[in-house]
Amino acid sequence: MFLTKFPDNFKELSPDMFWLSIKQCKDHCDCNEFNELCDFALNALLLPHSSAACERVFSRMNSIKTKSRNTLLLSTTKSLLLASQCVSKADGCGKFDATKEMLNCMRKSTMYLDIWQSIIKT
Repeated sequence: MFLTKFPDNFKELSPDMFWLSIKQCKDHCDCNEFNELCDFALNALLLPHSSAACERVFSRMNSIKTKSRNTLLLSTTKSLLLASQCVSKADGCGKFDATKEMLNCMRKSTMYLDIWQSIIKT
């Protein structure tokens, strides 16, 4: 079997790009005999190698929503989680610079606007 368009730089390709380029290769009959193998390899590459990131989020969520704070709304817990991640990416709260848009969203008049609108509608 002779593959046309076999990638010349296959040693430099990342694993996903390698299998994608093999999937696009055709033989002289314009058939791809490695289609199922490529699909399997690409699906295997989708599997996470670790669940550490997911477990960190669960741990952070458990520290946000405690027994004494069990009545927090989903939107509040989501916002607290996102704020925590944002501060972590900035290497701590000492180096975090809040934008004007962030500060404007934290005003009392706008912070609970969606909650009040949902209460008024019901």
